[in-house]
Amino acid sequence: MFVVCAWFKQWVERNIRRPVVRWIERQERRCEEYRRWVEERVERPIDEWVERTERRCSQRPWWHPLRWFCWLTTTLVKVTRWVIVTVGKWVTYVVCRLVTVLVKVVVWVVVTVLEWVSYILCIVVHVLLYVLSNLWTLPNTLLGFLIGLLLTWCVPSFDTKRLYWKFCCGRGISGLIHRGGRGPRATTLGYAVIFWDPSACREDAVLEHELVHVHQYNLLGPFFLLIYLPLVPFFGSGRNHPLEKPGYRRQDEVEGGGG
Repeated sequence: MFVVCAWFKQWVERNIRRPVVRWIERQERRCEEYRRWVEERVERPIDEWVERTERRCSQRPWWHPLRWFCWLTTTLVKVTRWVIVTVGKWVTYVVCRLVTVLVKVVVWVVVTVLEWVSYILCIVVHVLLYVLSNLWTLPNTLLGFLIGLLLTWCVPSFDTKRLYWKFCCGRGISGLIHRGGRGPRATTLGYAVIFWDPSACREDAVLEHELVHVHQYNLLGPFFLLIYLPLVPFFGSGRNHPLEKPGYRRQDEVEGGGG
């Protein structure tokens, strides 16, 4: 389930956040290009024309009417250029900034809402699946509690990391059988794991082995024992049993340092 949640988060990142970020970067580059265009195609040619005109006008006497007309013309052009260029630049800058900031805010809100909704949905669905899997394998778990209480004479503890119940005290009949050199180190029934050997309750490799059986109970439910037990006469209850192979494979990975 959490794989699906991680995939959805990556999908949002790949199909919403990154394309919008690239779009914003393109728009910011276009705004900068427009600002440069205004400088090169509008501001600079006008400045050059004003400079040439002022040089020509300066050649006439100060009292000449054309010189005063030239001065008036260049002044009007300067004022007009300043208004057009300044207003154009600022309007472009403000519009670009407003649009990009607005898009950033909207995308941030959308992505945040999607991530929180998906996170909540993932938790709800995960809890729902956990409850349903508990109900599906409930007969096995009840049988495991009954046998665990009878064999170990102790109250089980809950493994918060692996989400199953453990009978670890090693007292009662299970302790006698284990001290006699007989019996398995652990037995799983539904969400109840009975440790005949108390030391096995502290070994991650054994805990992970039994977690594989818990997952098998999640899938097979009450049919697990109906499949497991008839195969014991043919394969035994060790590594050759088809339902034991995944558990021993995981146990070997943990013992070998594979996590």
